[in-house]
Amino acid sequence: MININDTRSEIEQEIRIYHKGYDDCPSGYSFGPFIRDHYLIHFIESGTGLFETPEGTFHLKKNQGFVIHPSILTYYKADDNTPWSYYWIGFHGLDAELILKNGGITKESPVIDFSNQSDVMIRMKEIYELEDKELGKTLKSKGLLYLLLDSIISLNIKETNNFSGNNLKLKYTEMAISYIKRNYSMQCRIDDIAKYLSIERSHLSRIFSSTTGLTPKEYLIRFRIEKAKELLTKTDLTINSIGCSVGYFDPYHFSKIFKKITGYTPSQFSKKHK
Repeated sequence: MININDTRSEIEQEIRIYHKGYDDCPSGYSFGPFIRDHYLIHFIESGTGLFETPEGTFHLKKNQGFVIHPSILTYYKADDNTPWSYYWIGFHGLDAELILKNGGITKESPVIDFSNQSDVMIRMKEIYELEDKELGKTLKSKGLLYLLLDSIISLNIKETNNFSGNNLKLKYTEMAISYIKRNYSMQCRIDDIAKYLSIERSHLSRIFSSTTGLTPKEYLIRFRIEKAKELLTKTDLTINSIGCSVGYFDPYHFSKIFKKITGYTPSQFSKKHK
């Protein structure tokens, strides 16, 4: 269960994007053998080529991809007659291995086939269009990466029905909470959170509710009220100033919401707890 009062920074195991790109390879173009220190996924837009690992050689084509795991010697080469073009993304994080493994993507099985999942290439192109300064540092880039991985893993969910997606649901929820903690004092709307994470509002609400037991709106309200309670007991700010400090710019609305949650008006709460 996620603690509504936990204001620590984002957990260290979150995945972060290192780099991304696109290559229209000439005939016979090869890369490696090399060993990476991070994860690297290639999404083939057209053409064919081969990918080699200690586990074997894989002949790949359009709408397929291959995952390079850290510390694994790999080599890949564009076909001489129909060289491939691909998008690629590099990332790392303590959760990367767990997420990929739960999706059936391992060192022994590094190939993905997204011919029946158009979302995969759509998500990858959205990441490719990000400015370099956005990579690995913004909630938007993290949200897009998790959505990309979710699209990839959903391929195996349909095939094996062994993965519930709970790990990704937790990550979406944590990123939504991080957004709330950073923006609760402003005009923070649930639509803004959904847009920032590149996810539909209805989908965000379902994920958030299943993880926390609250809707995003309920969580935002409760978080604001917890912050207001702190200010009421620890400062001499006016009720109006405290309301504005937690995102309620209408004093009447602030008092109404506060009483609904706590059973007291802000003034009554202040007198009782000071």
